Amino acid sequence: MVLQPRLSIPRRLRRHLAAYLFVGPALVLLVLFNIWPALYTAWLSLQDYGILGSNGFIGLHNYLHVLRDSLFWHSLLVTSIYTVGSAALGLAGALGLALLVTRRLPFMGWFRVLYFVPSVTSLFVNATIFGWLFDYNLGLFNYWLTSLNLQRVPFLQAPNWALFSVILVGAWSGAAYNLPIYAAGLGSVNRELYEAASLDGANGWQRFRYITLPAIAPITRYTVILAIIGSFQLIASIDALTSGGPENATLVTIKYIQTQGFEFLHFGYASAITLFLLAFLLVVTWLQLRSGRE
Repeated sequence: MVLQPRLSIPRRLRRHLAAYLFVGPALVLLVLFNIWPALYTAWLSLQDYGILGSNGFIGLHNYLHVLRDSLFWHSLLVTSIYTVGSAALGLAGALGLALLVTRRLPFMGWFRVLYFVPSVTSLFVNATIFGWLFDYNLGLFNYWLTSLNLQRVPFLQAPNWALFSVILVGAWSGAAYNLPIYAAGLGSVNRELYEAASLDGANGWQRFRYITLPAIAPITRYTVILAIIGSFQLIASIDALTSGGPENATLVTIKYIQTQGFEFLHFGYASAITLFLLAFLLVVTWLQLRSGRE
């Protein structure tokens, strides 16, 4: 009788084998869909890569082109304006609604459910609905304006109005997403602080200014970072509403990358813009975290 040799597994590996088995699938997905695409994008950014493949290694030429590309800097400015506007309006709206839903008012449970619906609905669907509302001839908003004997507004046709309309859509979705986060944060504030402040004669604004805002500062910092990252990934609303127009007024950076990569087929240059945008976001996030620590 021949005895088969047993597979020898190191004791340390056996001890953590179950953990490796649980973590393994997630690591495989991380490598396939995050790490490998990032490395491949970095490789593409150093190539003159088109629809027929690579035309050769060109080093940092694509990155130098990014620095000289006025349309890229315009897209970055548009994205920054959108980020500031949508984040400010969205977070302010989320905080205001959170203050409302934490109060014991009639039908507040139904309101919480209904207002959370936009955050679980596709952003493209939300933007499409707003596109109908913004329509110059048949939109509900212009119908209200004409019923008040006011002129129609070219929400999506005029450059300034188009960017403002996109900001409103982003703020509406952002407020719905951050509402439960702020509601949870407000619920964790120590009620005794409000009682002590009331006994000392503090009014509602003073309690909000000196107790509520400092207490939810970490949550605000977290939501601001998420809002910045999400805003710089904006493309669904742009595709549904304006496609980057009119006159490039809503040409955000991701839309510009899509145009360079999938319309002009400049894959190497689009990859360089992507990594440039990644570096920009890392710097902005680092500055935000550093300001929070200080």
